[in-house]
Amino acid sequence: MEKEKNKENPVDSRDSAGKFKPGQSGNPAGRKPGSKNKRTLAIRKLCEEKDFEPLVFLIDVAKNEEIEWSHRIKAACEVNACVNPRLKAIEHSGNIGKNNVKEMSEEELMAIANGGDN
Repeated sequence: MEKEKNKENPVDSRDSAGKFKPGQSGNPAGRKPGSKNKRTLAIRKLCEEKDFEPLVFLIDVAKNEEIEWSHRIKAACEVNACVNPRLKAIEHSGNIGKNNVKEMSEEELMAIANGGDN
């Protein structure tokens, strides 16, 4: 009788050296999307305890004319990355239901722009 993905006995999913066998994992479900790791949580807690806001600090550095220009530019780039995250590409089928966009009503165009079909 074949075992079901070794759920009951995780030791069976390891080789003789104690490493997981290919295709096996100690946590098949994996980490939940968006969950923070312990280091990130600890850093955020420390910042709160010290009343330190990294984004405010970077903005102050970027605006401070007494600081070397290269450091100000680097700080501004970091602020920009926080404020304007990179957009992800989306896939489009290309099918909008009509052959000529000029023939579409404003309502149809707005529906497409808002993610609807038409």
